[in-house]
Amino acid sequence: MDLNLEEQKLLADYRRLDGAGRQELLRLADLLVKKSHVLGIDEPAPAGNQCNLPSREKRPESDKEPIFTE
Repeated sequence: MDLNLEEQKLLADYRRLDGAGRQELLRLADLLVKKSHVLGIDEPAPAGNQCNLPSREKRPESDKEPIFTE
């Protein structure tokens, strides 16, 4: 996974937190998500932040009959 310098710093800072600090950070993140839903800021993630899954190719032999195993 390629991370830029800012992302690497965020991960390093998060790893230095103790359990209480991590819980507080997660609580604040949850609060921000809830606040964005209340304000109607429900934008989808940008396409650059998502990966495309390859489509499943259809095989002719699987269309003929189901496969049963014991």
